[in-house]
Order: sequence, then structure tokens, then C-alpha cells
Amino acid sequence: KDTAHLLGKAKVLLKKNEYGAAEAEVIAAIELDANDPKLWLGKGSIAHVRGDLQAALADYDRALDLDPENETVRFARLGVLVDSGNDQEAAEAVKKYREDFPGDARAAYLLAVVLSRLGDGEGTRQALEEAYAILSPVPDEIIEAHVPSFLLAGVLSYSLGKLEEARIRLERFIDTYPPAPGARKLLGAVLLKQ
Repeated sequence: KDTAHLLGKAKVLLKKNEYGAAEAEVIAAIELDANDPKLWLGKGSIAHVRGDLQAALADYDRALDLDPENETVRFARLGVLVDSGNDQEAAEAVKKYREDFPGDARAAYLLAVVLSRLGDGEGTRQALEEAYAILSPVPDEIIEAHVPSFLLAGVLSYSLGKLEEARIRLERFIDTYPPAPGARKLLGAVLLKQ
């Protein structure tokens, strides 16, 4: 078997929430090619989903050793830092990432999250507005083709008090991705506020 086949199989297993089996496929792929950063990204993603943040960080760091400028791995690593609760370290890492990728609305939103937890209301609002400013000129059909940006657009609208816009975006997201419990909960909050 080749690594692409094993990684593809792991992705299918992940969608079925079969984390152990998915991890076994990725480990088998790493045994074939330990120098492929995509494999370490996959292994880190599984560890992250399982809540093993130290293992996820180690796997992402290994991927970055192999490909230091890999944007996907760098962003995934930010997610682990934010989830770890070390908000000061996470804020610094997000700021560094944003220097390299200033047009990434997701990173601006992550910065808002950690600044909020640090009690920086002004910084939080500014980061939310920056994220919104990045996404708002993008045509809806492009945003809707990228699931994380599609949901983020609704979250940002809600966070900035643009309730009608948030309602429309979240309803469209739910129509496209019906299970979406988080989006449904947020839509409920929007409707209550309206």
C-alpha cells in the first residue's frame, strides 16, 4: 500500500469517528515515509480530535520540522494552542501567524477568542472587525464553498451584532450542512436576540 491510500482510508475512518483505526492507518503510512509532513499533520489532527493536545502539538511540530512554511500545519498548531488554554502563548502565536498570513480571517477570529479570554475587550473587538473586513468583500459563493469560512461568516456577523446577517448566513449554512449542531445553537441565540 502507498501512503496516499492509507491517508485516504484514515480520512474516511475519521468521518466515521473511528479514531483508533484512523490513527493506525496514519501510523502505517508514517512507517512507509516518515518524512511526509501530510502524514504528521494527519496524525496530529487525530490526536487533536481525541483531545490529546500534547501529542497533537508534537505531531504538528514534527510536520513543521519537515516543512516549516506549511500554512495548514501552522494553522492547525494554532488550534491546539488555543484549545490548550495557554492564552498568552496562543495570542503570540496567532499574531506571528497573522504577520505571515494577514488575509486569513480564521486567524483574526482566533486572536479575538484568545484576547477575549485574556480580558482585552478592545483587542477582541478589533480582531473581530478585522476578520469581518477580510470576509465581507468575498462573494458568498466563494465563502460557501469553504466550510470553515462559511460558518465563520455567520459567527462573525453574530459577534459584531449584525443579527439579521447572522441569521441569513447561519440558515444557509444549516441548509447546506443539516446536522450542524453548533450552527443551530448559534442560530437559536440569534433568533432569541431578534
